Amino acid sequence: ARALVKLILTRGASSERGYAPPAVVSPCCIIQAFPWPADTAQHGERGVAVQYSRVPLTENPLLAGIKHLNRLDSVLARAALAGSDCAEALLCAADGAVVGGSMSKLFIVRAGRVLTPRIERGGIAGIARRVVVGVAAGLGWDVGECVLHPGDLEAADEVFLTNVRIGVWPVVRLGNRSWPIGERTRRLQRCFDAIPD
Repeated sequence: ARALVKLILTRGASSERGYAPPAVVSPCCIIQAFPWPADTAQHGERGVAVQYSRVPLTENPLLAGIKHLNRLDSVLARAALAGSDCAEALLCAADGAVVGGSMSKLFIVRAGRVLTPRIERGGIAGIARRVVVGVAAGLGWDVGECVLHPGDLEAADEVFLTNVRIGVWPVVRLGNRSWPIGERTRRLQRCFDAIPD
């Protein structure tokens, strides 16, 4: 059956105290398998509501783009969603720039351009993000990275989220702002879903 497989590679347990890497390491590989989430198709079809997280994104240019385990800000942002009708929390940098979701990458469509936040200060250069950028460029669309602020989302024609698990989720509501599911979002969904597993 279709499933999610998560691979985590760590330096392993240390016999030494402190933050410095131990002189001798014994790497540990953890492999987890999960049933494919039932909400993925439903959220992809109907769209999702999102909210801004009160947890600021931890900025570290040395770790920007890397998928690592130092994700406490995302853990706290996801925990704050409990009891809400929102499927995702958007994290902002200290200066208010929107960097992405707690588990997803953010895209907006504005005046025909497909835009996604820069990740030089934080965030992950995810596989789905790269695929969507490539597909959009292949369709001849103007696509690029830029600094996005809440006002840019307010002015967007379409907003959507991506990651390997969710594919492409249309965002239909953020606070008091709502969007219809746009034509470009639907086109990218179809292209993404057509990619073999």
